[in-house]
Amino acid sequence: MLKRLSAFLTLSLLLALSQKAVAQSFTMKDRLKSRHDIGCVKAEALKPIYTPADLSKAVSTCNKEMRFEDAFHIFFIYTIYGGYDAERVKDETAKDAMSVLNLRIFHSLTPETRKGFQAEVIKMADVNSPQYLQACDHARRVGPPDYYPAYMIAHGRMALSEGIGDGMKENFDPEETWAQVFGVLNGCALE
Repeated sequence: MLKRLSAFLTLSLLLALSQKAVAQSFTMKDRLKSRHDIGCVKAEALKPIYTPADLSKAVSTCNKEMRFEDAFHIFFIYTIYGGYDAERVKDETAKDAMSVLNLRIFHSLTPETRKGFQAEVIKMADVNSPQYLQACDHARRVGPPDYYPAYMIAHGRMALSEGIGDGMKENFDPEETWAQVFGVLNGCALE
């Protein structure tokens, strides 16, 4: 009965919900710092300038406030943006930034909020459900990221070396990547 979740959402949830340890970050201070403190907002208030570092903090805030539907909608966009950024960043080691952010989100959950968030995720698991279609609609309205993924680039090993340039892949196709991450992997209609 449950249909597939997106590859990023499934992986994020399986890894993060099973984690009990505190994430140990070996990155320099503030590399994954949120630049916009947006609090717990409705998905309609999200903007494409918010990075996964910003969105992860918002997910944690929503969970603490027991606003699990809002937490899920933000988490959904967070995973899409993280997947998009992973496709456009040159340094493969930088992609681990999402794992660290996932650990931060799920380490902040209490047993009560973990149970509430998991229940919301299960409601959203059917890609044909009204709830999942609404999550797709919110993400479609926010649109593709409109920021430079400094949070992810700074997390990789290449950031420590000379000559990284801007850290972005050459010949990156933003429209094709958005179609792949938003549409194909998440099962959301592009229009």
